[in-house]
Amino acid sequence: MSLAIINLRKKKKISQAKLAEKIGMKQSAVGRIEAGKQNLTIETLQKIAFALNKELVVGFR
Repeated sequence: MSLAIINLRKKKKISQAKLAEKIGMKQSAVGRIEAGKQNLTIETLQKIAFALNKELVVGFR
């Protein structure tokens, strides 16, 4: 998941700081998310998806 967030953020040319501002978190939290060192809630994933203009899809396979 963290790699997908990094790739989307970079594709949109948004810094960690700007993404953090959009989702109401600190840049250090976004850094931990991208490093895979912070657990994510569905709510946080939804905020990230919205900030990156993407749809969040969660499911089991």
